Amino acid sequence: MTRGTVVALVGLWVHLLGAPSLGAQVSVEELEVHLQLRRDTAALTQVIPVRNEENRVQQVRLSIGDWFRDSLGHNQFVDASSTPGSCGQRLRVFPMTFQIAPGATELIRVAYTPAPADTGCWSIVFVETVTPPAPRPDGQGSFLTIEIRTGVKVYVQRREARREGVVEDANVEHA
Repeated sequence: MTRGTVVALVGLWVHLLGAPSLGAQVSVEELEVHLQLRRDTAALTQVIPVRNEENRVQQVRLSIGDWFRDSLGHNQFVDASSTPGSCGQRLRVFPMTFQIAPGATELIRVAYTPAPADTGCWSIVFVETVTPPAPRPDGQGSFLTIEIRTGVKVYVQRREARREGVVEDANVEHA
């Protein structure tokens, strides 16, 4: 059975069992956080709004991980502090878990404590919601729990780094 077949069967199963929609449960306003190192070593922080798009209370949990791009350019997600250039040791998020009312917005705080000779790093903060299984009328059978995870990439940039530039020339070569 191919991966596409498995995904299609799971989708059909979810539909037949009446599980909740797989739409956006919570929306995350920022998908990238850019923190600029300063001359002092004070903590760098940014606040990210998370909004509950559902008509029921959502349970949200945050976690920190690392990411890199593989040879094909796909994102690969791994444990925090497991890759060179990781922010994992000095990155904190708060709160780690919370409940959010329907239509409400919760602010999460991303904080980075730099080291004196810091030259920058990157990591990812995952915002995860868990959809519990829909109750079955007969109380029998299997159920499916759905976890939806949104990643917010965190970049801590060198003091002298600038996010500006101009492309003066480009060339496409076919392999």
